[in-house]
Amino acid sequence: MKFHQVPLGKRFEYRNEPYYKTAPLLGTQEQTGQQRVIPRSAQVTLAGDERKVATGSGRESTATLNTEVVLSALDDFQSTCLAGLSTLLGAGQLEYASSIFDRARADFCRALSDAPLAKK
Repeated sequence: MKFHQVPLGKRFEYRNEPYYKTAPLLGTQEQTGQQRVIPRSAQVTLAGDERKVATGSGRESTATLNTEVVLSALDDFQSTCLAGLSTLLGAGQLEYASSIFDRARADFCRALSDAPLAKK
């Protein structure tokens, strides 16, 4: 399959190395976390539906995150950022920053819709 056909967040192999698709033209190498630009036309092999994470023992285990935990952490992050910005920005600018965060949160949630999250 071609790289552009791999959904965001999915695990794939490129040149015999495991990656996750993290952006339309970026793959993140599984072991090192290094990002690499991968051409849309590159031949890749989809490595499965579930994200595998190497453990310290050299074994692989299936890792899933709870949706509620991820969204709660995202909300805490946004609140902390806005609290910090409130000391630097005026009311109008803070309202604008809040709207930017809200749009980014919506984009984040859309990106996670295909990711391996466990519902509680």
